[in-house]
Amino acid sequence: KLFAFLLLLTLCHSTMLAQTGCPNCAIDLPADLPNDTIYLAEIDNASVGVYYDFDLSFRVPKSTTPVNAIDSTIQGGVKLDKIEITSLTNLPPGLFWQANKSEFEVKNNDTDGCIKFCGTPLQAGIYEVEVELTAKISIISRSVSFPIIIEVTPASSTNAGFTVFN
Repeated sequence: KLFAFLLLLTLCHSTMLAQTGCPNCAIDLPADLPNDTIYLAEIDNASVGVYYDFDLSFRVPKSTTPVNAIDSTIQGGVKLDKIEITSLTNLPPGLFWQANKSEFEVKNNDTDGCIKFCGTPLQAGIYEVEVELTAKISIISRSVSFPIIIEVTPASSTNAGFTVFN
């Protein structure tokens, strides 16, 4: 009985580890990207039942100036100390994620990162993945969130002469 319990525990533990993320994403940013900017690459669509492996590159701002260009309620010109990825929620079932790191010391020009999405999507649909970030300036911090849209298309199968879409 003890052996069976340990075997079950080992199998469950290895399954949980395999589902905690997708390591080793690669950062791929445009060469002419300004230093103090907000950039998020386009994300590819996924398909039900087909393994998905995508690296989403981004650059976080060094100040509130690029944020002010998008949201005029935010005062521009304030230098940021740190930006942290707090969470990603509402992923399509079957997909997982892992960032190359979760904290960016923007005051030290640490602004570039990536998130690897991987797994096999289980359900078709348009998913609004909610990304939550926390920006820190000295002892003050403010959390913001924004959506990333991931579309999972229905499975398709091809046979000589015809294609079927579920």
